[in-house]
Amino acid sequence: MEYSSFESGTIKIPGKEWKGLREAVADAFNAHQRALLLHAKRLRKRLLALKAEKGSKALDDSRAVRDVVLELAGGCADADWERVWAAAVCRDEKGKLRLRAPKARDFAEVSRSRCAPEYGCSGFKLSLGKSTKTVTWGVPQDHGALEHARGHPVARALFEKLGTILWVRGTGGVLLGNKGELSPDAYVTQRFGPLGARFTLKRHRTHKLSPGRRQPAARL
Repeated sequence: MEYSSFESGTIKIPGKEWKGLREAVADAFNAHQRALLLHAKRLRKRLLALKAEKGSKALDDSRAVRDVVLELAGGCADADWERVWAAAVCRDEKGKLRLRAPKARDFAEVSRSRCAPEYGCSGFKLSLGKSTKTVTWGVPQDHGALEHARGHPVARALFEKLGTILWVRGTGGVLLGNKGELSPDAYVTQRFGPLGARFTLKRHRTHKLSPGRRQPAARL
């Protein structure tokens, strides 16, 4: 039996490396937000073309709207697509679909010079602790969750940057999780720096999850 994957941990970052990591994450997050805004604008443009082609009641044609969604939603995570849809489409008091103009504030960017309390991304939770110089990463348990989360542009930028850091004494750490193995037990999925090198799982309680049980859902 294959178990659902999950992963979590907190990594201590060297002070001299903090600014670069913070900016790399912010840049990736902002680029992703801009990409979602473009998705929303394309969706609105495509639905406007549908109305021009089929008349004012075109948005009442669920099959036609579904075809547009299938055309544009490929490669976009479900949670991201929900945000794209909400930025371009709304319902009136009668429950009918109406178009709205997507705005930059629908996909707000973060400052490169300050840490966002939490980076709201599809499939994982990521927060940067300014005072502690720590990165906290969490992937809620689900089938294929870890592969999906690690493939997100923000996650890729984070782990690429972690791979370039010059670790010093008292920094680093481990991520614990399960990549969907034939056991529900958590194990070390990745080590960073001196703290990660000397970490032994025996000192910590092994995390087990029964089949089908989910970790508490994080706000993503």
